[in-house]
Amino acid sequence: MEKKELLKKLQEALEFEYTDIFLYNNEAELFKKKIIDGDKIAKLYKNFALDEITHADIISKQIINIKGTPVWEYKNIPVSKSIRESLRSHLDREVAAYRNYTYLIEQVEDRELKVLLKGIRENENEHIKQITDFLKRLKI
Repeated sequence: MEKKELLKKLQEALEFEYTDIFLYNNEAELFKKKIIDGDKIAKLYKNFALDEITHADIISKQIINIKGTPVWEYKNIPVSKSIRESLRSHLDREVAAYRNYTYLIEQVEDRELKVLLKGIRENENEHIKQITDFLKRLKI
């Protein structure tokens, strides 16, 4: 993958991570106040937000390493008022992130970058599993 395309893809990943940071934190606060036992989902979302911060940091450093300038932007996605809708939306976003990291891993040649991206992808996979488990428990 050429440097220009790699920078573009990493910047897209950075924006995706920042969007999730804000979305997870905003929804965590909402559900913590809105529902009985909302602390459980709030804790899950806050932990995910911390993971996304770590991902954003790793990606930013990689952009700098290849002589780019990270742009810390995010999309303002509306906060869901339904836990099920929120979880489904996050599941879709986590799956999309997993696929994007898989694509990047397949395209980059730098071994160190591949290892870092694989670590992020594995973390996104853990999010997918935890969200799926939470959704299953809600259906009971």
